[in-house]
Amino acid sequence: MEIKDFKEHVLKTLLEYEQLNKELQTVRETYITALSNFYKDNRVFFCTDKEELVREFFNSEIFNQAHFLTIHKSLINEVETNVKIKHTELVEAFNMLDKLWERKEN
Repeated sequence: MEIKDFKEHVLKTLLEYEQLNKELQTVRETYITALSNFYKDNRVFFCTDKEELVREFFNSEIFNQAHFLTIHKSLINEVETNVKIKHTELVEAFNMLDKLWERKEN
C-alpha cells in the first residue's frame, strides 16, 4: 500500500474513532439522565419496605423502566467495546504509517 493510500486509511480510521467516541458520550449521557429520572420518579418505592417494593416492581411500569436501563447499559458496553477495537486499529494504522515513512526515508 502506498503512503498516500495509507494516510487516507489512517484519517478514515481516526474519523470513525472520533464518531464512536461521540456516540459513546451521547449514550452515557442519556443513560445518566434516564437513571436519574428513574430514581426521581420511583423514589417513594425505594423508601418503603421490601415487600411493597417487590410487589410494585413486578406489577407496574417500574419493571419496564428497569429493563430499559439494563438494555441501555448493554448498549453502552457494546459501544465501549467498539471504541476499544477502533482504538487498537488506529494505533496499528499509525504504527504502520511510521514504518512506511521509515522505508521511504531509507
